[in-house]
Amino acid sequence: MFRTLLTALLLWTLNTGLAQAEIGPPEKPDLRLGFIKLTDMAPLAVAWEQGFFMDEGLFVEIEAQANWKVLLDRVITGELDGAHMLAGQP
Repeated sequence: MFRTLLTALLLWTLNTGLAQAEIGPPEKPDLRLGFIKLTDMAPLAVAWEQGFFMDEGLFVEIEAQANWKVLLDRVITGELDGAHMLAGQP
């Protein structure tokens, strides 16, 4: 009895947990992303070149920045919506 109840509870939990959430439109479809010209920014460039952002309804503009300080400052002031940054930067 306990085993049957536990199995039913587990299956119910898995079934409700796997329900797909409704996805609405992007909060902000036009984005400006900054980067420094280094090889580790390649995923950002590939995503842009291959149209992965557009596939998700995002219109992304990527902009090279002069150095890490400029990049960080522009994200903080809101001039850029996001950026490829070093792990220690917010």
